[in-house]
Amino acid sequence: MQLGAAFGGVIVLFALMLALTLIALAQLDEAEREVALLDHAKHAAHIAEAQVRELHLWQARLVISRDATRAPRYRAAVKRTRGAIDDVARAARAFAPREVERLGALVGKLDRRFVETMLPRLSSAAPGELARAHDALVKLTSKATQVNAQLSSALNARAARARAEADRLRASTRRAALGTFGGAVLLAIGLAFYLGRRIAGRVAALRSGAERVAAGDLSTTIELPGGDDELVQLARAFNQMAADLGEQQQRALRAERLASIGQVAAGVAHEINNPLAVILGYAKMLEKKLQDDSARDTTRVIAEETRRAQRIVDELLDLARPQRLERESADLAALAHEAVESLREAGQLDEIEVSVRGKATAEVDRAKIKQVLINVTRNAAEATRAAGGAGVEIALEAAEGRASVVVRDEGAGADSEALGRAFEPFYSSKAEGVGLGLAVCHAIVDAHSGRIALQNRGDGAGAEVVLSLPAAESR
Repeated sequence: MQLGAAFGGVIVLFALMLALTLIALAQLDEAEREVALLDHAKHAAHIAEAQVRELHLWQARLVISRDATRAPRYRAAVKRTRGAIDDVARAARAFAPREVERLGALVGKLDRRFVETMLPRLSSAAPGELARAHDALVKLTSKATQVNAQLSSALNARAARARAEADRLRASTRRAALGTFGGAVLLAIGLAFYLGRRIAGRVAALRSGAERVAAGDLSTTIELPGGDDELVQLARAFNQMAADLGEQQQRALRAERLASIGQVAAGVAHEINNPLAVILGYAKMLEKKLQDDSARDTTRVIAEETRRAQRIVDELLDLARPQRLERESADLAALAHEAVESLREAGQLDEIEVSVRGKATAEVDRAKIKQVLINVTRNAAEATRAAGGAGVEIALEAAEGRASVVVRDEGAGADSEALGRAFEPFYSSKAEGVGLGLAVCHAIVDAHSGRIALQNRGDGAGAEVVLSLPAAESR
């Protein structure tokens, strides 16, 4: 859009220059046409003046010779004179109508007086009378000549103004063309410099970010100022690519770690489970046979710790083995209620109140997602209880093809180490924790093409675990 606007501005200037030039050329053409018409009118005026003089000469010849037989030649001269006057009228009436009208009237009067007062009496009139009549005709001829001179003067003045206007138009056209062309060139240079610096700087930032990512810094983000143009969109796509690469790298590392754990777990699980089963069996037998309450309590502790060891082995196997899912459309709110009820029946909620609000449906393995909800809700209840809180909230929402579940506690929140390592196997912030519960939850959610994250609440009171799963309608 910026490049289009830049080129558009240059094109507009050139179009303006073209429009001004065309307008000026049209005006110049009109001025030159007027000059040509004036030149033609002046030429016609000169011919008319010559014809008037010729007409007067024929009148003088007839008066001097007193020969009426020459009248046809005089008529021919009159015809030529009237034709010249008509040419002047056609060519000059638009420029000097008053002079044209007077000239035509004087020529007509000159002819009428000669024809009416002298031509019939050429042979009979006295010489003195003819002379006086001729003097009157001379005065009319002089007036006609003066009017013709005035006409020529008016035409010359009008032609001079027309030529001056044509020269002015040529000069203004030249200045307009040079100004607009120079402005277009300067605008093009300025825009090229501006866009060059702007684009070069942004491309440099993109190149620098790419180099940092290539060096292994997948936390790199590129922030470009300046609206939402193509380079900003490219920067966003680059940031998303870097984030996705980081996530894929974390998944690869987690998968490698789980594979190592799986190799160990698979190798020793059978050997561990067998003696644990024997220990648990003998503990139950002893509990039944012993009469002393203290000894019975001791066997119960042995049995409980044996079961705990079995759960750890089972969690290791769950973490290591590939997740096999039996997907179906599930009401996540109903699963959340079932998880809360299971925890309450097991006595793991005590006085903690758990509320479930919202609705969402997802394509999931019901048993495994319920296992995740039980684990996450248990942790939230323990954190709330440890901080003296009273409740846990499970909020569900469906939007943009995703179903989200947010489990909020009223605990003390998570420190930076817990936020970064919560889903690592064998990491636990609890003294008695093994660090496998959230790791198993992460593996289950990841198998569902979902995401799980631990973060502190915005209000500064407690933490929250956010699950994002594909909604049922997006399958």
